[in-house]
Amino acid sequence: TDTYVIAAGTNLSDTDLERLAAAEKDDISVTADGSIEVRQLEDLDFAFTDTTNGVANGTLTMITASNEIFSGAETAATLDTIQGTGDVQLRIDGEMRDAMTGAWAIQGSAIVLEAGDFASIGTEAQPVRLDILSGGGITARAGVDVNLLAIGGMPIDQVFAGETARLTSVGAMTDNVASGLPRVVADNIELSGSTIGTAAVPLVVTQNAADGSIALTTTTGDLNVQTSGDATFTGVTSAAGGSLTVAGDMALSGNNVVSFATGETLEVTIAGTLDTSAASGTMAQGGTLDQTTAGGLGSATQDFVTALEGLTFTTTGTGATPVYVTNTGNLVLDIDRSDDAGSVVDVTVVGTLEATVNGAADIDLTATEITAATLPGD
Repeated sequence: TDTYVIAAGTNLSDTDLERLAAAEKDDISVTADGSIEVRQLEDLDFAFTDTTNGVANGTLTMITASNEIFSGAETAATLDTIQGTGDVQLRIDGEMRDAMTGAWAIQGSAIVLEAGDFASIGTEAQPVRLDILSGGGITARAGVDVNLLAIGGMPIDQVFAGETARLTSVGAMTDNVASGLPRVVADNIELSGSTIGTAAVPLVVTQNAADGSIALTTTTGDLNVQTSGDATFTGVTSAAGGSLTVAGDMALSGNNVVSFATGETLEVTIAGTLDTSAASGTMAQGGTLDQTTAGGLGSATQDFVTALEGLTFTTTGTGATPVYVTNTGNLVLDIDRSDDAGSVVDVTVVGTLEATVNGAADIDLTATEITAATLPGD
């Protein structure tokens, strides 16, 4: 291991920039005098000479009881056991596969995996299984797909996939950097964990492709996720509640897209508008949906179909922000819309309705029984 030093107070040279761009975040440190030190690692190279359909025949085993692993290849690799106590960095140029021989294929603290521009890490059916040690995190990059499963928690430093990132964590899936920048970037993103993100540090993701999609699932607790731009959701399933923030337009696609626990609140904040034209079935079901958007909710030709206990709708728009909702079950409704004449409210509830509606446009409320209503002019 060598150390490349950039002296304090100097302008960055082309070489300095190259060394910084090639380094992982844990390889960069700043000294007391302001100099930058970049740890440069010497890899142990290997090669698989026999492959079938781009997948390496044979398996790779590397074990160290008290040290780090830095290794690479210009071929594919099938992993049996890669075990270190600190950094584990494996960079190859080909398909990275899990031999599925033990409880995990890779154990380490700061794990870095790369599979090249034209290959994947794992498969959808057989993701590469990780045991990320306490204080560690995962960085993974592949030109095609990234398929990972953590047998415990999954603190994410960075995941990039040219096509699909499928990440599953038995424990909590968290942002390991907490910088507010995207931690997962891919055309399609599928995340599943006991929890995803936290209220203080939501997990930020980027859907790279306009025709891509995002699916989120938590198994025991909240999801707290933020997008860096437009996003299409094919599934938002929370075992509790949480928050979803979209820094652009949001679309729902598929059947029964949003589901969270009764008695819980899911906050959805959309900088742009919500498009439900590709959604069907019950579009949102659970406790209280607290939604803020620049547009309306539903349309004159397609109601926003729900099975909620509560719906709080707030618009940040000043134009027409209509609300068209059909809800199955008793509903507590609170609508704060714009004063535009097009901001009509048309709500049908198969059950009891308790409603508070602000704004000047027409209101049409239909329910089995309206138990309370606070309307403009009251």
